[in-house]
Amino acid sequence: EPGKHRMKNVMMPVSDTNVPPASASASHNLLLRDNAIAVWLDWLVTVHRPRRIAAVQERRIRRARANAAISAGFRHSLALRADGSVA
Repeated sequence: EPGKHRMKNVMMPVSDTNVPPASASASHNLLLRDNAIAVWLDWLVTVHRPRRIAAVQERRIRRARANAAISAGFRHSLALRADGSVA
């Protein structure tokens, strides 16, 4: 029919521009990446881990203090520690 356009199936070559060629610079980039990961892991162990442990301990202390049940009646009062002992 004269009013309809027909599309031909055209195969375009596929090329991925994001994949670098295997070369010395590619291996150099991998070495840089590995060195960066090593520095990051060292930071995790020496700096972040002690901070995280201190933060967890602080949260435990705050939680224990917040959960101390205090009960008071007309003639008595009672305070329980987080470990269940009477204060």
